[in-house]
Amino acid sequence: MGKLEGRSAIVTGAGSGLGRGIALRLASEGAQVIAADITDAAKETAALGGGKIHAFKGDISDAKAVETLISEAVKRFGRLDILCNNAGIASQLAPLHEVEVEDFDRVIAVNLRGVFLGMKFGLAQMVKQGGGVILNTASVGSMYASPLIAPYNASKGGVVMLTKQAAIDYADKNIRVNAVCPATVNTPMVQAAPKEVVDSLIARIPMGRLASIEDVASMALFLVSDEASFLTGGAYLVDGGSTA
Repeated sequence: MGKLEGRSAIVTGAGSGLGRGIALRLASEGAQVIAADITDAAKETAALGGGKIHAFKGDISDAKAVETLISEAVKRFGRLDILCNNAGIASQLAPLHEVEVEDFDRVIAVNLRGVFLGMKFGLAQMVKQGGGVILNTASVGSMYASPLIAPYNASKGGVVMLTKQAAIDYADKNIRVNAVCPATVNTPMVQAAPKEVVDSLIARIPMGRLASIEDVASMALFLVSDEASFLTGGAYLVDGGSTA
C-alpha cells in the first residue's frame, strides 16, 4: 500500500520536467492526481500515470483558471488533500536596470501570483474539509542572490515568505504548508542549454552534479506524506550543499 493511498492531489506545471516527476511520484504512491499545465503536455503526463493522473489545461496566473482547477479536483475526488504549486518560469538574464518591466511582471505573475492563487483557493477548500497539505516549489534562489536573475530570485523569495505566512495562519486548521528549494534540476530544458552554462551551474554545487528530478520528487513525497506530520513553515533545500 502506497504512502498516499486514497489521497487526492494537484500538481501544477506538470506537463514536463519537475512537475511531471512529482505528479508521477505521488501517483506511484497511490494518490489520484490532477496534472495541470498551460500546455497540452499535461495529457502526456496523464498517459504515463496508469489511470491515476488526469490532465487539466490552464494558466495558473489567472484567478478564474485556478479556481476552476481546485473545483475540478473537488468535483472529481470529493476533496483536495495535497496541492503542489510547482509551475514556474525563468527570467531574462540582465542586470536589474536593464530588466524589461514586462519580463518582471510576467515572472512575478507566474512564479508568485500563481502560488498565491493556488494557495488562496486551495486553502479555502482545505479549511472547509478540515485539513490538507500544500507544497510550494521555491529555489535556492530564495536563499541567495545569483548574477542577472533578479525577477526570478525575487519571485522565489516571495514564495518562501508566502509559505511561512500560510503555515502559521493555518496551523490550527490541520493544514501544513512547506516549500522545497532545489538547486538547478537536470530537466530537458537545462539539458538543452549550452555546455558552458551547465558546467558553470555544476561548478557551484559541492556534490558535483545537478539535482535530478527524482531527488526533488523524493523530498516532495516526504513533505506531503504523514512522515512529515510535524513539519510546517519550512523551506527545505535539495541543493547538493550549494548553500552551505
